[in-house]
Amino acid sequence: MIKANELRTGNYLQNEGTKKVVKVYGIINDDVYYSMNNAMNRKAFNPIPINAERLLKFGFVFIDELNIYEIKLPNEDSFSVDLVEKEVLITAGALHDAVQVPCEYVHQLQNLYFALTGQELEIIEFVK
Repeated sequence: MIKANELRTGNYLQNEGTKKVVKVYGIINDDVYYSMNNAMNRKAFNPIPINAERLLKFGFVFIDELNIYEIKLPNEDSFSVDLVEKEVLITAGALHDAVQVPCEYVHQLQNLYFALTGQELEIIEFVK
């Protein structure tokens, strides 16, 4: 189950019953609004696992056979996802200092990207 403090507007979730992917419009108490007038308790939603197809839809580029996908941050640092280890690797600065952060689900990826850039990680079409 997704914790309430992990969610923010713009996150993608999957309805447990219908399996439909929704984008969070707003959150009030324990209710997740997926449009202006439609809401369900957050317990009705599941996190969406990160996979290669979803990363490509977010604009990541496949790097190597180790299942690494990368996107450049606005300041040219790199933001890579390792699908095997289920983590994000953020490489920054001239010394290429790196930080590894566990990341298994789409909403976690979105939140981490937003925290680093102040920008949404947007997709054109969500792939199941």
